[in-house]
Amino acid sequence: MYVGDPKDWPPCTRCGRELLYSLHVSLGDGVQLELCQLCDVEVPYAAELVMMLATGLIAAERVQPALTVWMHGAMAARGWYHHPHGERVDEGPVS
Repeated sequence: MYVGDPKDWPPCTRCGRELLYSLHVSLGDGVQLELCQLCDVEVPYAAELVMMLATGLIAAERVQPALTVWMHGAMAARGWYHHPHGERVDEGPVS
């Protein structure tokens, strides 16, 4: 995650605009997740978090759930999936 003034962060790799939020996840070689107002506003798993951060109308009780939904969705879009502890993962036959 970048800290400090967002204007000092690297831009969105998709559109070049300023990011709303960025997070580095230490899995494999590392995954950089980016939240962009332009690129992610219509992405179902990101829309609530984009609206909160873009407008400044942040509901404290919704931040953690919205952040979790965004992280899981963004990681799944990159091929990583969340499996809660104790849940059996049946990958089925390899084709």
